[in-house]
Amino acid sequence: MKTRQFWYPLPERLIAQHPAERRGTERMMVLHRDTGMLEHRHIADIVEYIGPNDLLVVNDTKVFPARLVGTWTDTPGAVEVLLVSPAAAAGRRPPAASPV
Repeated sequence: MKTRQFWYPLPERLIAQHPAERRGTERMMVLHRDTGMLEHRHIADIVEYIGPNDLLVVNDTKVFPARLVGTWTDTPGAVEVLLVSPAAAAGRRPPAASPV
């Protein structure tokens, strides 16, 4: 699997920059697999979708600045570097890079 398989256009206006002012008001998209219907709810509504035998996995990792864009002063070229783990940020693993 290649990291480029996860690249898709995402407008900056849709990327959360700060936590919600009030807990529980974060947006959640629900896909009803039986009908294919999409529904937009709030994370506080998640209890309506979890059954007694379900497992909820919570990701509590911290986000670090991971996308670096560089340009050269003497050429029109540019490069984008995506750091995919803290080890990459520390220089222990080569990051994925692509021309911009």
